[in-house]
Amino acid sequence: MKRFYITGVAGTGKSTIGRMLQAEGAAAFDIEDIPGLCMWQNKETGELTDRNDIGDRDAAFLAAHDWVCDAKALESHMGSYAKSPVIAVGVAANQKEYLHLFDQVFLLQCSDDVIVQRLKTRNTNDFGKTEAEQESVLGWRPYFEKALLERGAIAVPNDLGSVKTVKRLLEFL
Repeated sequence: MKRFYITGVAGTGKSTIGRMLQAEGAAAFDIEDIPGLCMWQNKETGELTDRNDIGDRDAAFLAAHDWVCDAKALESHMGSYAKSPVIAVGVAANQKEYLHLFDQVFLLQCSDDVIVQRLKTRNTNDFGKTEAEQESVLGWRPYFEKALLERGAIAVPNDLGSVKTVKRLLEFL
């Protein structure tokens, strides 16, 4: 079974792309939509915190916590799909722990202006609405993207709209 991962920093269009791939009949899911798969983790204590229980995600919270995905639970969830290929979309600070589960990784990329505009206006997720969250995303972005590209991720521009991006991705799948 082929497994693909579509990632990018917050605001690059991962969730939208995932929903559009589902509408095209693909076995696609967003890792944030699977209960218990992703959580905030305190960097010092390792304690996990449910996203809905944290209150304000100010700069201090973001500096002390990472958004992580349970790699074993992700692998188990992917195994529940009978249809191939399976496409996961999402982002987590610990991606290096589960990237080996995928045959190919796609990195969605957008300009800073597009990312901030999408974060401010999206209505499916509240992350990125604050200036602290936007600064965190934009500050992490260069390191995150560099690491993925060095691991062989395929860069996919997504500044102009998701319809063209989905068509391009479907060519790879």
